[in-house]
Amino acid sequence: MNVHRKLRRPFLLPLFLYYSFLFLSVSPAPLWAEDPGAYMRGYVQALLDSRFPGLGLYVKTVEPANQHVKLSSRTCLGPSQKRNIEHLLIQTEHVKVVAWDASANCDKPETAPSSKTTEESVPLPFEIRVLPEEELFATLLADPRQPRFSVSYQHYASASKEFAAAGVAYGEYFGLASGFFGEAGSSQVGIQGAIFALFNLDAPSSDLVNADYWIGLPISYRKGPWSYLLRLYHQSSHLGD
Repeated sequence: MNVHRKLRRPFLLPLFLYYSFLFLSVSPAPLWAEDPGAYMRGYVQALLDSRFPGLGLYVKTVEPANQHVKLSSRTCLGPSQKRNIEHLLIQTEHVKVVAWDASANCDKPETAPSSKTTEESVPLPFEIRVLPEEELFATLLADPRQPRFSVSYQHYASASKEFAAAGVAYGEYFGLASGFFGEAGSSQVGIQGAIFALFNLDAPSSDLVNADYWIGLPISYRKGPWSYLLRLYHQSSHLGD
């Protein structure tokens, strides 16, 4: 039996190679080779859904030959949001040009009806979303009281004292609900919490000079490139250690 098995075993490898070559030669071409438009649309749509899930982005048209895509949005987008999306797609090297549908423009011009049958324009639907992923108000980069994570070096000088200090901030924004009101714009309500602390670096133990703890309820509004914020907050200040 052992001799018989040894004699049959060398025939298995040529048969395996033959059928493998036959299978590969008759197998259908991959999807991206048959329909590059469908592959490009699916790739871009999946990327948008994973990176910007709260904006309602949709791939409207694609041109694989020119690597052009046209996007539409469920709500209007600000200039910074469009730049972030365009940068992400162009960085993949699968897209060279990103065009936007009129649905993504917050400052759409008012046009007169083309005929008497269109005297009343169709109103855009109102939409309320819970736990939005994106912050509607454009954050103030130069605001020292902006809720964020940061560390800064500061130097204080007065007639009686001079010392170096470290400013530390811990804070974040959490969106609760966002509403889209058609041509009237969009609004969002959320919650903010932050700690702002100042340490004296020249002290033997880097003493805590001051710490502010606060929590706020911000209400933001956006229409076109403009965004506004109204915030009610409570602050608790503590001096020293």
